[in-house]
Amino acid sequence: MLTGVHEELDEHIRNLGYFGEHLGLTGLIPANGGDISILLGEEAAEAVLRGFKPQSELILFRRLSELVHIRRDGRTHYNAESVPEEITQDLIRPLAGRVVVITATGAKLWDIARHPERRLCVLEVNPDGRGFHLLYGNREYGLIPSIETLSHLVALATTLKEGAGSASAFHAHPPALVAVDAHMSVRGSYEELNKILFSQKEGVLTNLSDLVGVVPYEPSGSKALLEKSIESIQQHRFTLWERHGVFIRERSFERCIDLLEYAEDAAKAALRALLNPEAFLGLTRQDVERAVQLYNINPRILDLLG
Repeated sequence: MLTGVHEELDEHIRNLGYFGEHLGLTGLIPANGGDISILLGEEAAEAVLRGFKPQSELILFRRLSELVHIRRDGRTHYNAESVPEEITQDLIRPLAGRVVVITATGAKLWDIARHPERRLCVLEVNPDGRGFHLLYGNREYGLIPSIETLSHLVALATTLKEGAGSASAFHAHPPALVAVDAHMSVRGSYEELNKILFSQKEGVLTNLSDLVGVVPYEPSGSKALLEKSIESIQQHRFTLWERHGVFIRERSFERCIDLLEYAEDAAKAALRALLNPEAFLGLTRQDVERAVQLYNINPRILDLLG
């Protein structure tokens, strides 16, 4: 059983179940769209390593696509591409020897509360950062981790390097954000997206002052998507994958959800403004300047507002 191994892991599973249901009800994770990862603390990781033995040979990132051969959950494909070690090894090395809980590929996040043992995998990153061992999920249910596993590991390692004592990453499909980016007046522009998004409501200003990164469309799980995302993941806690969804990193899963809901709330307002520009007023540059000064917000947003 996945529960009962350590209280920290149990708490994460409860939170994943609760927030997974919440996200499903809000329409931010349609069907099996989206995935979550959480870095376990050292004490919890030690308990997991005592309780579960490796269920596979070392899975090298340069042979990641071969996971399809050990998948036994009723599906027969796996869309994650293998990635050369030189792309990821140094980025992921801060996670060497650490344990990560991550949703299984194909898992429905809103169903974690009902079947956590069938929706989650646990993996241990190899000490040299070249791959990982599966500790839970494959032997029991034939599960393999999310096709975006490498993006998650890069995000967790980046948050850890920034000095956070914990880390989580989250991929979701918020419809308003994706629609705003696709509007003809934005057209995937980093400058235009942030300009319209951050001139709508105060909440996104005070919570996402490092702005939203934008990555051009590439297929899910592809080497190209990972390569194009690395810089944005390192520079931003919140990245938009064009025509797809968002990828968020923070110190906790709950905080990832906070950022998502603030950004999606602002995107709904931005979408209304884009579709009917004569009917809605947003924040003025002077309004934003006052918020920047009062809340010590990164002033980069002022450069975009002109």
